[in-house]
This record gives sequence, structure tokens and C-alpha cells, in this order.
Amino acid sequence: MSEQEDLKAERYQFRIPVERSYLSALGRATYNFAYLEWGVVWIVEKLRPGYLSKVRGQTAGQIAREFKNAAEDIPDSKLNSRIAALASSFDALVSRRNQLVHGNPITATGGEQRLLYYGKRGTTFEWSEADILQAALDFEAAAIEANDIFHNSLA
Repeated sequence: MSEQEDLKAERYQFRIPVERSYLSALGRATYNFAYLEWGVVWIVEKLRPGYLSKVRGQTAGQIAREFKNAAEDIPDSKLNSRIAALASSFDALVSRRNQLVHGNPITATGGEQRLLYYGKRGTTFEWSEADILQAALDFEAAAIEANDIFHNSLA
């Protein structure tokens, strides 16, 4: 470790045990989702000017509904189907993100710390690091699609 890393380690001493790589995956997934969400917000702003002034305080689910409604108003059928597909994907990704961020911390069978999502219908899902990284990649792919639509199709 460098001297600067040693100073950071001294300053931030966390006592809740969890692997750094697991936390890194969580951070990447969280960041990628935020990037996606704001890509969607900017598309809706382009389709419905003034949306930016209304979006603060809305949940991702509310943003997903607004995005789906805005997509339905596009007369160009090719662009409409592309945005509708992204809106549908975003809605599913919102649900997945919610399952991640609303997970409960547990000690897994092997002793490692994990998040466990308890579904409304009694289902559970234990988030492995690989699951989180896959979610991060899925959020990223949708964010790239949103960025392309915004900059190239709605320009």
C-alpha cells in the first residue's frame, strides 16, 4: 500500500465485515443504474420539455412510467419501437435495482456477508458478487442505449 492509501485506511476504519470486491460490485451497480436513470430522464426531457423541473423526488418506478408514456407519443414507428423497448427494459431494471438496494444483509452459509432480497410473494434471492456484476453490466448496456438514442436519434 502507498502512504496515501495507508492514511485513508487509518482514517476510514469500517468494522462491518464484507469483502472489498463485493462492495466494489455494489458501487459499480449503483453508479451504472444512476447513469442509466439520468439517461432516461434526459430522453423524457427531450420528448416532453420541462420534465427536468418535475423529476426531482420521483422514484425510479415513477420515472419508468413517465418514460413509457412519453415513448407512446412518438410518431416515428422505428424510433417509437426502439424507445419503447428501452422503456420496457428500464422498467425491468428498476425492479432488479430495487431488489438489490432493498436487500437485507445476511451472513451466507460460507460466512461471507451478502444481501438477501425477500420478495413480496415469499421468494428470496441472495445476491452473489457475480449477480451484482451482471446487474451492473445490464444497467450499463441500457445506459449506453439511452445515450445513443438521446445523442443520435433525438438530436
